[in-house]
Amino acid sequence: MFQPRQAEEIYGSYELSVTPALSPGSVGNGATVGVSAACTLQGTTNAATFALGDELDDVIAPASAALNGIVVFAAPTATPGTCVVYFQNQTGGAITPTASTVYKILAKRYRNDIN
Repeated sequence: MFQPRQAEEIYGSYELSVTPALSPGSVGNGATVGVSAACTLQGTTNAATFALGDELDDVIAPASAALNGIVVFAAPTATPGTCVVYFQNQTGGAITPTASTVYKILAKRYRNDIN
C-alpha cells in the first residue's frame, strides 16, 4: 500500500542548475544524441553538486530551443555537477534544436535514511 508522504520527507535537497550553451546538432528520427554538460548553480558561477545517485528529473528548455517534439532528459556522470543531456527524436523526421541554448536542470537528492 502506498503511504502518503511529502516530497521533503523523501528528498533531502533540490538543486536548480543550468547547462552551458548546448548545440546538439541534427537529431535524426529514431536517434538519441547525448551532449556532456558541466553545470553551474542557477544565478551563480559555482559548479553544480549533483552526483551519481541523484535524480535529474526535469530538464527545462526555453521555447526558443525549437525542440519541436524532441524529448530531452539528463543523467549525472561520475564527475559531480556534470551530466549528459540527451535529445531523443521519434517525430518521423530530423530536427535541429536551436544551437547555443541553455537548459535548466532540477536535481533531487534522496535523504540518506530513505531505503
